[in-house]
Amino acid sequence: MDSAPRLSSPSRSARPTADPVWLYLEQLSPSSRRVMRACLEVIADCLSGGKHSAQTFPWHKASYAQAARLSTWLQRTYAPSSVARHLCAWRGVLRESWRLGMDSDRFLRATSVRAPKGGPRQRSPLMQVDEIAALLAIPNPSPWDLRDVAIVAVLAGTGLRRAELCACDLCDVDLDTGALTVRSGKGGRGRECHHPLPSSSLCAALGRPAG
Repeated sequence: MDSAPRLSSPSRSARPTADPVWLYLEQLSPSSRRVMRACLEVIADCLSGGKHSAQTFPWHKASYAQAARLSTWLQRTYAPSSVARHLCAWRGVLRESWRLGMDSDRFLRATSVRAPKGGPRQRSPLMQVDEIAALLAIPNPSPWDLRDVAIVAVLAGTGLRRAELCACDLCDVDLDTGALTVRSGKGGRGRECHHPLPSSSLCAALGRPAG
């Protein structure tokens, strides 16, 4: 009589589909994923006294008392924007825990803590034209200097975020029109940017020669 077939064990690369941390982070863009994972590590360390990481923390057992203690500690430690970011990560991972079976009443209570409203937001001063020109004026520039100049020029000419430019590659540049396709924008949304600079500037900013 033939023996029953054995089920193959999951490979090491298999994704933990019951892991709320992984499920939450996978919904974010690559740049946000790193930031929010760091927030979850801080939260897990704070609430467990250093005994748990984000991977081992029992998120499904989170309580309102923990949420209130976390909010108080964050407000004493971080700026209002960082407090809001950490609490956003807290709510996000608990939402995935609830979808995996966390008690609804526990979930609602643990996520009821909101970030405090901060004062009026102070905008950073915009760089003036002469300040940008001073950054671009490098005597006897080396190839690396030319790359840095191109990066500054592209950032100033398009308004791209640093992470967005870092995620771009040469294939995202239309050499005929000079358009740059941003595939990893904020919230995972892509867009197309146009600027008055030649295509060679975009290619130099990406660390590659045009043509």
